[in-house]
Amino acid sequence: MQLYLCHLQLLPNPHLNTPWQILFNSQNDWAFITTMGTDVESLDHILAAGFAIAWYGTPIPQHDVSASGDPCLWC
Repeated sequence: MQLYLCHLQLLPNPHLNTPWQILFNSQNDWAFITTMGTDVESLDHILAAGFAIAWYGTPIPQHDVSASGDPCLWC
């Protein structure tokens, strides 16, 4: 069992996308299991069971960012 990420899971340019976006878009079971402890199919099932509303609609609280403000993509 591989417990580390390989070249294909690493960012070619970390200034263009977040690590989470790259990981999620890869849909790679090993990368999901290594970082979150669940595979792609299980996360899809959890999201489809109703968690998607909170997952996609709730920002992660940050002390220096307004939860209701517009995103600043190039700051």
